[in-house]
Amino acid sequence: MNRRNAIRTVLAAAGVIALSGCRGFVAPSPGGRRGGDGKPLSLAVQNAFRSDAETSLMQIEVYSTDEGVVVLKGIVGTEAELHAAERVALTVDGVRRVDNTLYVR
Repeated sequence: MNRRNAIRTVLAAAGVIALSGCRGFVAPSPGGRRGGDGKPLSLAVQNAFRSDAETSLMQIEVYSTDEGVVVLKGIVGTEAELHAAERVALTVDGVRRVDNTLYVR
């Protein structure tokens, strides 16, 4: 695990701990849906993200159409992460095109 991923993990855990005292807060389950439309193709892309070392910790929303177009939305840390997300999405069966609207912050 590289330093950036370690820091993200620690910050995410701290956020869950801080929010756990809030009434009605439910901690997200590991591997849970990160956002998107919940369609089968979108979920397959998110599963591919979870399985890939470069994209496993990225918070990316995935939307898809019946024609196999996948839209990626969210923020990534580097250009390399942006391209890795697109590369992984294109490996999923049924994905014909990726509209990568991720941006680097």
